[in-house]
Amino acid sequence: MDRRTYPLSLLVENLLAKEKNKIVLEIGTGSISTPFFYRKCKKYSHKFHTVDIKSRFKCLNDDTMTSHHIGGSDFLKNFNNPVYFCYLDNYDWINHWENTDPEFKGLSKENSEKIHLEQSILLYPKLEENSYILFDDTGVETEKEVTPDYINNTPSIKFYGKGALAIPYLMEKDMKILGYSANHGHGGRPNTHDQILLEKNYGKN
Repeated sequence: MDRRTYPLSLLVENLLAKEKNKIVLEIGTGSISTPFFYRKCKKYSHKFHTVDIKSRFKCLNDDTMTSHHIGGSDFLKNFNNPVYFCYLDNYDWINHWENTDPEFKGLSKENSEKIHLEQSILLYPKLEENSYILFDDTGVETEKEVTPDYINNTPSIKFYGKGALAIPYLMEKDMKILGYSANHGHGGRPNTHDQILLEKNYGKN
């Protein structure tokens, strides 16, 4: 989540800065994203939960951050506090390549899309009235650079990546796209991931 490589990071920080004492979730602990959210949550007085089947960053557990060694869906089934911001970045896959590590058996494009839909369905009822979800490795199928407004107003548009199934589901609720960072092949900066940021009660915050 470094500003040099993640264009949405400044927008995310602004969202974290405008509130205090909120709950921020990260489903899928990461070497870059977890320290980013930890620092920002500590700075802006939020409670940060990072969730992963692998136990990482235990040394950062303190009054700001709790690390949960559990799958994202299982965590969400039992987490009942209101969520202000959630970063969904678990169940990684690279194009159509499947990880052969036994720990990640069954990891594929299709399963990644399904698990993010499942987690979005579990997450949605827990969202605060004004809240946000950021999807990593998710974009829109277009050869041109597009804006969030274009995506919001194009019913036929298709998504790819982790949120390919989840984002249409959330948009059928009351969420709209607030930010979109396309990779270099789709008009974005070199070496960036596709990311899509959704807002509940879009434009009312």
